[in-house]
Amino acid sequence: MQISRNWLEEFVEIKFSDDELCNQLTMLGLEVEGFSKFKSKITGTDTFIKLDLTPNRGDCFSVLGVAREVAALNNLKLRLPEIRKIKISAESPIEVKVSDEAPIYSGRYISGLNLKGKVPPLIQERLKRSNFKSIDPVVDITNYVLLELGQPLHAFDSQKLKGNLNVRFAKEKEQIELLDESSIKLSKDCLVISDETKAVALAGIMGGADSGISQVTSSIYLESAFFKPEYIRGRARRFSLQTEASTRFERGVDFKLQRFAIERASSLIFDFLGGEFAPVQEFKKNSSIPKDLEIKFNVDNINRSLGSSFKTSSVKKVLENLGM
Repeated sequence: MQISRNWLEEFVEIKFSDDELCNQLTMLGLEVEGFSKFKSKITGTDTFIKLDLTPNRGDCFSVLGVAREVAALNNLKLRLPEIRKIKISAESPIEVKVSDEAPIYSGRYISGLNLKGKVPPLIQERLKRSNFKSIDPVVDITNYVLLELGQPLHAFDSQKLKGNLNVRFAKEKEQIELLDESSIKLSKDCLVISDETKAVALAGIMGGADSGISQVTSSIYLESAFFKPEYIRGRARRFSLQTEASTRFERGVDFKLQRFAIERASSLIFDFLGGEFAPVQEFKKNSSIPKDLEIKFNVDNINRSLGSSFKTSSVKKVLENLGM
């Protein structure tokens, strides 16, 4: 993963050198493969840091995740992106049935979009430097939020959906054509999003071609969901797919991030594409949502093991800064 220092600095104030930043990231367990300078016409001189993240650090597959680590290490304040308050002027025609495997699904219906609009040069530049191809303004925004927060999003053309949505397992040999134009036959352990007639997305991996947005799309249904990693892991590779979404869902996405991510994407859509917004819908199966774990530790034992002299208050502060 490649990350921009200037983008990081929107989340946390960094006053030390690139070398020191890279040293800190390495010390945090985020291996730095190298960094390079880049002259941006928009943000000035920037540094792009290439990280080789291990599978257990799914929490750092985003600018927010890396910034959180830097902020906690240096006892700095973590800043979050602004969420615009959007006037509600539409009503969603869609409901979603969730499952044990996908216990959280945030959705938002948006109509009256102008897909002839463009995202600003800053977003275009950051996507390009992160090796994301610009597709259309809605997809560009969802990709931008994925890079920024680590939460994959998907936008359906709502006019192509038949009725409500359902998160379910595929039927044996159920067929779906994906956005990359590949047609695959699914097995019963593949999780899909379906409308009332057929599967419209391979959950956590890629959307379906039949419900994808195009230049004539005027209304969308925006998805921000939590899929349990064990039900996504291995499915993409089975079909020779590896997407930015599957990379994150396989490793585990923060199950408290879905609403914030959809509101962040909504803010950007509102600013650059306009539209009429229905309220954010939250569909949950509470009995299947992961629970926060209580971890008991003894600071004296930690200090004896490490030869350190941490105080309970400082350990507590670091853990709180990491969102624990």
